[in-house]
Amino acid sequence: MSHDITKTDQLVLTQKPAWHGLGIVVEEAPTPEEALLLAGLGWRVEQWPIQAKGPDGPRDVSSHVLNVRSDNLDPLGVVGVGYQPVQNGELADFVNALSETGAVKIESAGSIRGGKRVWFLARGESLWLGERDEVKPYLLVANGHDGTMSVVCQPTTIRVVCRNTLHASLKEGERSSMTVRFRHEGQIADKLEDARRALGLFEAARSEFEKQSLSLNGKEMSREDLQRYWVEVYAATLEPIPLHPTTAHEQRQAKQAKERLSMWAMNFDRDRERIGASATAWTALNAVTEWFDHQRPVRAANEPVRRDQRLQGNWWGDAAIAKAKAMELALTR
Repeated sequence: MSHDITKTDQLVLTQKPAWHGLGIVVEEAPTPEEALLLAGLGWRVEQWPIQAKGPDGPRDVSSHVLNVRSDNLDPLGVVGVGYQPVQNGELADFVNALSETGAVKIESAGSIRGGKRVWFLARGESLWLGERDEVKPYLLVANGHDGTMSVVCQPTTIRVVCRNTLHASLKEGERSSMTVRFRHEGQIADKLEDARRALGLFEAARSEFEKQSLSLNGKEMSREDLQRYWVEVYAATLEPIPLHPTTAHEQRQAKQAKERLSMWAMNFDRDRERIGASATAWTALNAVTEWFDHQRPVRAANEPVRRDQRLQGNWWGDAAIAKAKAMELALTR
């Protein structure tokens, strides 16, 4: 399927269904153990020996093994012999080490690509920047079974009023320090210190994000201030804007910049009308992040595929870096 959720995948969500209508929706946030079962993640990863078929017949490959789902025997990926699978149950135990403090609850959990990627999304207490402007902080814990991804613990936030996301890591140079990663080596039970560090990271990121968001919400901006800020963000995150376009390429660049800056301005005006927000650096920033999350062009066959590519870009890709840069520039004004 275009959203990467195959017939062998499942997911569980708290209260609100996903855009594609799939998954199990529950009213109360489940525990990690409950989420594991509801999301259909009770299977294990087995490792099978593999053979290569050559002109002289099959030959054993001693350097690699095949990761396989235990429930349906579907292959997940070829990995080196030193690769130690982090089982879904072990990942739930890891997340449980975070949630036992009461600081986070499970918002969603599931798998995509037939189990090659699994995740738990843990939620903290909401931050309010006005009566109708709610920001939810999350800790994303994700793992890959195909050999392409380490276990990752990463803070992120969602501004509910427009469903746009902002990374709590604000500067590009700090992104690595705001993310806990560990390889598929040893036992996950031995990594409780990583869990404690991840929770500490989550709380620190939330605290810093709250302080900086409140600061931005208190910075009033004129129309001239807004235009200067958006032009600066555009040049820093997308491409420079030609001041005096002469060639056809420069004219296309200038036209594209004008169109996108106009969309940022429309997002800003709509936000002010929708929730009564003031003309502040916070509203200006969210006009940009809403575009990156929902409006930036993504080459794909259809809208569901575009949604998937945007989501991955917002969590791990260039869009995440761009939004962090936009917030950094807003803070310096």
